[in-house]
Amino acid sequence: MDTVPFPVDVLKPIRGTAKPDADAIDIQIPFEPFALPAIGEIRTKLWIESTELPRSVSALSCRRLALPSNPEPGYVDASMYIEHRHHIVDIHQIAFGERRADTLPATFTCTILFSVEGLTGGENIEYADTPWQFTCLIDFEPVRDSELIAKERWFRKLAKRISRK
Repeated sequence: MDTVPFPVDVLKPIRGTAKPDADAIDIQIPFEPFALPAIGEIRTKLWIESTELPRSVSALSCRRLALPSNPEPGYVDASMYIEHRHHIVDIHQIAFGERRADTLPATFTCTILFSVEGLTGGENIEYADTPWQFTCLIDFEPVRDSELIAKERWFRKLAKRISRK
C-alpha cells in the first residue's frame, strides 16, 4: 500500500467559535464539505479542548503560542472525525491576530495524525501523518458569570465539608 500526504487543500475552514468556562476553553472550527476518492462527501469540524490556553479574547490577542506535542504536559487536545474515525490533530503553534470585538484571527500550525486510526484514499492508498497550516476567524463567547458563580459556590461547599472532617 502506498502512503501519501492527505490533501489538506480540501480543508477550508469556516468561522470558528470559542466557548470558555472557568476550567477550560473549547474551540470548534467547521470546514466546508469536501469529497475524497473512495469515501465521498465529508462534513467535519476540528475540535480543540484545552485547560492550558488563556480563556479570554483579550489575553490571546496578538499572541503566538508554541505548544508541546501530545502527550507532553501542556499539549492541546484536538481532533477531527473523517470516515467514522477519530483523527488526532497535534497543534504545534497558534498565532492569534489583533482583536476585533470578540473575534480573533488565528493561524494554526499542526499535524494530522492518520497513523493512529488510519485512513485510506482508495485502492492501495493510505494517508500519512500530514503537516497542515490554516487561518480562520474565531468568535469568542463570553464566560457566563452564572456558571462561574455556581462553580465557586460548589467548591466553597466542598472545602467546608472537607475542613469539617
